[in-house]
Amino acid sequence: IETRFEDGVTDVIKRLVGAQVNTFALNLSAGEPITGSFGFLSRKATFENSELANAAYAPSNSEAVESASTVDNLIVGGLTLDCAPSLSLNINNNMQAENVLGTTEACAIVAGQLEITGQVSVFLSAAEYALLTSFQNGTPIAMSFDVGKTAGKILQVSLPTVVVESVSVQTSNAEGSVVAEMNYRAL
Repeated sequence: IETRFEDGVTDVIKRLVGAQVNTFALNLSAGEPITGSFGFLSRKATFENSELANAAYAPSNSEAVESASTVDNLIVGGLTLDCAPSLSLNINNNMQAENVLGTTEACAIVAGQLEITGQVSVFLSAAEYALLTSFQNGTPIAMSFDVGKTAGKILQVSLPTVVVESVSVQTSNAEGSVVAEMNYRAL
């Protein structure tokens, strides 16, 4: 991974060597831009005056997924949830750098235990709420959703085994709309 720091005449390039994705977060809320982040772990950093030879720095996709209105096919435990105001996905690889004495460079990056968690908020009917709360007994279910509408540019998330850790209910307005917030953990 390279980061360019514009410094007038001579730019400085920070290069992370041996970088691996450690964390990923995706947050979707109705009417809001989609936000996300990546967390990287690398063995070392170097500072250079030029980019890597033959590196491509032009964006490969000029059409960004901009809003949560591009979320489709949210299915939890076989139930298609069409009225979801928010959704989050958090992935943590729990990797660790093995740091050693005498150098700032890690001798290795070791794998950790993968954790996938998140939350789904949905407007529910009484039948849908009863079905979701029945999942709280630890019964594994599947969950999937798509982000994007253009063929070939869709992020498809499929979690074949998910356990619902908690479901809480809130009344969201004076008319009595019911919003259930479901916290989940993938196995």
